[in-house]
Amino acid sequence: MKLAPTGLLTALALCACATPPRPAADWRGFARCAAAYRVNAALADPARGATMTAMVSEVADEYAAAAVRKYKAAQNASDQQTLDAVDSLQRSATLEFSGQNREKIERFIESCPQPDE
Repeated sequence: MKLAPTGLLTALALCACATPPRPAADWRGFARCAAAYRVNAALADPARGATMTAMVSEVADEYAAAAVRKYKAAQNASDQQTLDAVDSLQRSATLEFSGQNREKIERFIESCPQPDE
């Protein structure tokens, strides 16, 4: 099947909308992933038990710790500067994700790099 140039552009645009961009494997990406996991854990879900919610929260903690490690390595900052920067980004990302539905948050989470990358 050969697509006309406009058809190809439309197809590419649809693909781009369906898949969120992969967060960078830097401190910002890890902080945003931590925020997404925290918001996901806080969403009410009758099918999700307390153990699963705790596991999602633990994954958020792993992403936050990775963000701290990455920031410290990249910025050569003090512990307090590092914590402040990562916390600030996580708070703003939490506000952003809090306004999204579960499916959109989960699509973002699926694109997160592993915290040990």
